[in-house]
Amino acid sequence: MPPAPFARPRAWYPPRSFRAGTGNDGGIWRRGAAAIDQGAVDRFLHSRDKDWNAGLFKLYGDLQAKEDTQHAEATRARPQKTRPSLPLADYAGKYSDPLAGETQIVLGRDGKLTLAMQPNATFELTHWSYDAFEAADTRAPQEDRFLITFVRGADGRITGYESEGGRLYRRR
Repeated sequence: MPPAPFARPRAWYPPRSFRAGTGNDGGIWRRGAAAIDQGAVDRFLHSRDKDWNAGLFKLYGDLQAKEDTQHAEATRARPQKTRPSLPLADYAGKYSDPLAGETQIVLGRDGKLTLAMQPNATFELTHWSYDAFEAADTRAPQEDRFLITFVRGADGRITGYESEGGRLYRRR
């Protein structure tokens, strides 16, 4: 029996554990898999009019350019010569988000903060300004970085942090 018209065939691509050296989001593999996936749908529907590789290459290139522009603007707007608002030990602790799960920020013996996320990602935190820190993946420090901004309660204590994407991790 043929598949239902709404059923979408899936293309095979290497499992996540095989995706070495592509950044923490699957990067190149994810993008390539999308082109393969869409190409498989086109073949299933007997339509080969669209070059998915070129389309997705342009899409991701435009997104990267936009992200680079936003990062450059943030760097220009960054207040200079600031210090963390609190002692680094005050930022350390366990945090959680209902969707992303639990994270932990640890103050190491070297005096640096590290963000640990499940299942095995660690990010070195570098002070950006006041209560904001830049996170760099320890496995690929030159790859994309992101900002986290700590949130304080009325009493001045840290109650959580917000990631660049707007996700709020509450202190446990």
